[in-house]
Amino acid sequence: MKNNIKYNKISTVIKKKIIQIIIKKYNPIIGKKNILNINHIKITKNFSYIYIYIIFINKNKNIIIDNIINFLQKSEKYILYKIKKKINIKLIPKILFKYDNFNTKKNKILKKINLAKKISNLS
Repeated sequence: MKNNIKYNKISTVIKKKIIQIIIKKYNPIIGKKNILNINHIKITKNFSYIYIYIIFINKNKNIIIDNIINFLQKSEKYILYKIKKKINIKLIPKILFKYDNFNTKKNKILKKINLAKKISNLS
């Protein structure tokens, strides 16, 4: 129970700091016409990995999502440095950025459901 409370406190601080860093530092670099949002942050119980799931609304079609993920991944040391300044943790986790394509999958499923409804109404 005590470890769970400690995990929750530390992970909350880490998540807040990551959001601050990415939104303040990297959104202006990525561009005003593009929107980067953190959809979810998952931290493993042993603090060995931090998974950051992002969504990216790309108004500039020339920018590729993989390039943004690579750009953020290269910034891992800077992000960890800023986190370490905020809290004293012994283990330095590995940060992994992932594109959260949940909305894309959701939209495809909704289209299929609507198509199925239309077909059933024709019968």
